[in-house]
Amino acid sequence: TDKNTCACEPITQKVTMTPKPSISKDITPSTIVCSGTDVKMSASAEQGVSIQWEGLAMGYLDNNKKLTNNNSYAIQDTFRVTAVTTNGCVNTDSFIVTINPLPSFTAEDVNVCYNSDAKLEVSPVDNNMTYLWEGENITNGNSSNVTVNDVKTDANYKITVTSNTNCKKDTTIKVIVSNNPIVNI
Repeated sequence: TDKNTCACEPITQKVTMTPKPSISKDITPSTIVCSGTDVKMSASAEQGVSIQWEGLAMGYLDNNKKLTNNNSYAIQDTFRVTAVTTNGCVNTDSFIVTINPLPSFTAEDVNVCYNSDAKLEVSPVDNNMTYLWEGENITNGNSSNVTVNDVKTDANYKITVTSNTNCKKDTTIKVIVSNNPIVNI
């Protein structure tokens, strides 16, 4: 060989290409939920691949796996799931979750005299909400306030308030009947 030529043997090296792990993810009931909704999040990958959940939205998942939003506005955040193989290959996928708040309202127990009408009310009144009252002798049960006619015994009345995002909250109001005073002449 001359000084410009090299007699080299070829070098052979085996290279193994490992694909990223695949992720199959699922959230039920959906990615738009009401506060307090039970949520099931699952992800799976091939055998030997570890799965990790992370993201800001995890702060809204309570110990009972319910998404909670105590604000008066919707929260939108991201869940991220990461799959990691034993040799360090990583794949990440994410999805956005919107957590709508429950309606906020108050409704108080009512005291009435025997055989009187009881007015049951929800406040504040919001035109973006729908109302449904359940119980005996209610008039106009789809209003924020209703009248129960001729109350003679204590009774419970249920009010369900539904927001424009279809989130529902209910409570029970008790009507307490007092005897009319006796007047002796």
